[in-house]
Amino acid sequence: WMVRPEWRDLLEASLLDPAGPSWYAWLHVGVMRLEAFDEAGAAEAWRESLRLRPSAWAERNLARARQNVDDVS
Repeated sequence: WMVRPEWRDLLEASLLDPAGPSWYAWLHVGVMRLEAFDEAGAAEAWRESLRLRPSAWAERNLARARQNVDDVS
């Protein structure tokens, strides 16, 4: 996964494409947001990825995010 800020800026800009963003772009944005310690933003991106196309990757990432919250509680 590429997580450098310059890649994140490019990928997030691609989400504004009038043709519509891809589920995979949202999946990757979620990983980038998590790497930047934006857990809520990451979960939001993975949910959007799932809305566009169900995938085991986004489901797994959301499950891990929920597990991390439960581990802190």
